[in-house]
Amino acid sequence: MASGTTDTPAPAARAHEEIACHCRQVSFQTVREAVRCGAATTLAQVQRETNACTRCFGCRYEIEGLLKQELGDRYEPAAVVVHETEVREARRPQGLRRRLLASVRGTRSQPPPRPPQKMYMPVLEGFGGHEVSTRLILFNLHDEHTEEGRPVSLRADLTRLDGRRQDVWSTTVPSRQTTMLRAGDLLHEGSLPEGIGLVKLVLDLEAVGSLRPYFHLISPGGITSTHEKRSPRKAHRPTERAYHWIMPIAPKPRPDEAWFFLINTRAEPIEGRRLVLRDTAGREEAVDVPRLELDQGACIPLHEHFPSVRDGTAAGSVRLTPSVHVAGWMLRRDVERDLWRVQHL
Repeated sequence: MASGTTDTPAPAARAHEEIACHCRQVSFQTVREAVRCGAATTLAQVQRETNACTRCFGCRYEIEGLLKQELGDRYEPAAVVVHETEVREARRPQGLRRRLLASVRGTRSQPPPRPPQKMYMPVLEGFGGHEVSTRLILFNLHDEHTEEGRPVSLRADLTRLDGRRQDVWSTTVPSRQTTMLRAGDLLHEGSLPEGIGLVKLVLDLEAVGSLRPYFHLISPGGITSTHEKRSPRKAHRPTERAYHWIMPIAPKPRPDEAWFFLINTRAEPIEGRRLVLRDTAGREEAVDVPRLELDQGACIPLHEHFPSVRDGTAAGSVRLTPSVHVAGWMLRRDVERDLWRVQHL
């Protein structure tokens, strides 16, 4: 099982990693200085002192790696990443001083800035030793009769399943045009040792109706495609789901492999979940889902855990339980044709 549960090492010394937080343009040197002078010994203190890791949280694991490197055994990892509004609140004057400043300046409380849109897609590049690669297609289209076109700027973070960012790519997609990105172009030697990871798109837009991100899985047998999955707009606020993520499973005439690929898009860790295969007769089998923190993923091979999926006799459904919001896809490979198929939740 591939999953995002490994230890976080210190950030590698590569040119693009001179910047720790791409949202705020905060360098690793700025973070390192805050740690060495004693102003920051936790992720929350780094956020308050440097403003890093207060928007999309994509640099969390790199900054935690730096903290671990600098502090050693004194470092205590954060259980949950702090949201930007909490950082802003901690900076505001408190109590009587806050009220006096407000009366003198005539200030009014301002609504917190909206968090960026985040969209997720899986990346396969030689996964399992197979000849498979990933291509991202970004359409910036609109109804020319009802909507004024505008360019859309975004950032793409390529990460491992454990959340560690490997590279960053930024672009602007002009109105009525298409941009293509080959995930392999972002890879360097050893960046995805298991041949699997994810891409997170970060956009500063309240609505992304004109942007249509899709991805292709390309193999000798052909091309399969589907679209991204978005994170909740308020990922730091826990919500309950009244229904499950469910994938159908049907008998198949040829050997087939199947994986359940999921990403935690919420600030709270996902833990204590299972994938349950329920057949048409009501019989159930289950496999545990590993603990996943924000932006971490897992790719669970159903054909290795459920014999009926492996031999092609399974008929029923697979569900994630207890219910929780994730970005998820079912990946399947026709062994004889070397053809991949993908279906989003």
